[in-house]
Amino acid sequence: SAAAGINGLDGTESVAVDGTQYWFFGDTVREGAQRQDVIPATVATTADTEAGDCLDLNFKTAAAGAEPLFPRGDETTAWPDGVLALDDGSILFYIVKAYRTSPFYWYVGSIGLGRIPPGSLEGERIVETIWDEHGGLGGRLAGVRSPVRVGDDVVVYIRMEDGRKLAAKAPLARIAEPGAYQYFDGSGWTPDPAKAAPIWTTPATGFPSDNGVHVTYDEQHERWIALYNEDMAFVSVRTAPEPWGPWSDAVRWFDCRPLVQDRYPYCYTAQLHPQLARDYGEARRVQAF
Repeated sequence: SAAAGINGLDGTESVAVDGTQYWFFGDTVREGAQRQDVIPATVATTADTEAGDCLDLNFKTAAAGAEPLFPRGDETTAWPDGVLALDDGSILFYIVKAYRTSPFYWYVGSIGLGRIPPGSLEGERIVETIWDEHGGLGGRLAGVRSPVRVGDDVVVYIRMEDGRKLAAKAPLARIAEPGAYQYFDGSGWTPDPAKAAPIWTTPATGFPSDNGVHVTYDEQHERWIALYNEDMAFVSVRTAPEPWGPWSDAVRWFDCRPLVQDRYPYCYTAQLHPQLARDYGEARRVQAF
């Protein structure tokens, strides 16, 4: 990151395409000639699979250093959240669009969809709004994580500002269409977003419940795994027979607080990166920061 002029950045997800990993990042602090500036999102590639000594990442760059993944729109900032690699080598990513109303407050106004063509690092905006706060989900959005393929459908996990996590699905061929999505209501699927039920409930605490969930399939145990940063303090995991549940009780894998002492959030986010696992006999490696 130093070679790309990066002083700090928010991490999201990664995918592997034909032996190349694509790592996606949100707000990225770039060192400028006169001052630091923040670009909304960037992307890096690598063929390195040895995470024990940190990965060698090659960032999208130009003369100014790290370059944005996709053009800025009317939002204050925007970042890629859930990322999905397609069979043709292209990559889809959900765009979370945030707006600042004062120096101290911002909110997610809408979530759209973008695309990276095969072999490229140039993000394209496909559709500006799939969901927004007026879309019937009963509140403001916070993000959309971890799209997974299930047959001809894609299942995604919508995080609401009030802490709810909702499962939605759409046919892969139609995921850019807001009306193509259905929502899990606790027992089945409905086209009515107002009937969406949380995939699990979390007791209220003084902390945000998490910063998004990452779901993947564990072939060794034939279970779906949901990983998240519980209370911004613990890396926790749940399992389920289907990607929408029913989910087990949470098991805390580790406590981040001894690592960072009094620096909140103790665990900013947590992601599973299956391409870094040596084999299925070894626990999948986890990125938490």
